[in-house]
Parts: sequence; C-alpha cells; structure tokens
Amino acid sequence: KGKYCERRRRSRAQCLSACTGVVDLISDRMGIEQQKLCSYGKEKSLLDAAIGLQPRDLLTLFFELQRKYEVVFEEKDIIERRFDYLDHMADAIISKQVSV
Repeated sequence: KGKYCERRRRSRAQCLSACTGVVDLISDRMGIEQQKLCSYGKEKSLLDAAIGLQPRDLLTLFFELQRKYEVVFEEKDIIERRFDYLDHMADAIISKQVSV
C-alpha cells in the first residue's frame, strides 16, 4: 500500500489525506461504499467491475476534485498518472498543491 506515493517521495500523511478525500468524494457523489473503495481502489482501476465506476463518473470526479482541492489538472495528469487509480489521483492532487 502507498507504494506509488513512496516512489514519488510523498509523505504518508499527504497521501493518506488526499486518498481519504478522494474516497469520501467518490462515496458521497457516486454512491460507492468506502469499504469497497479501500479494499480494491489502490490495486484495481476504478473502472474495474469490482468497483463499478463508468468513464463518465471519472469525468465528473475530475471536475469535483478540481473544485474541492482548488487545482487544475492537465491532460498529462490524466494519461500519465492513470487517473483511474486512487493512489494516482492522490498523487496528482498533491503535486498540484505543492506546485502552487
């Protein structure tokens, strides 16, 4: 767990905080149980059948995360970081917050 953030030299607290925020947002907006997200979300794509998000849900999540964290994502954040994984979303948020 947290290997992606460790490779990126993010503190565990930063990753945990961002990941928790993403999980809360997905749970609230998309109706996915937090337990399911925590069980599968770091190892499987959010588009995996075990989690059940649709591509349109990721688009909604993209805009919600920008609003919540007051960041602006770029195309490379979505493509290079695989925006369909919780850890990768958290890392993108942290990167944007640090660079501001």
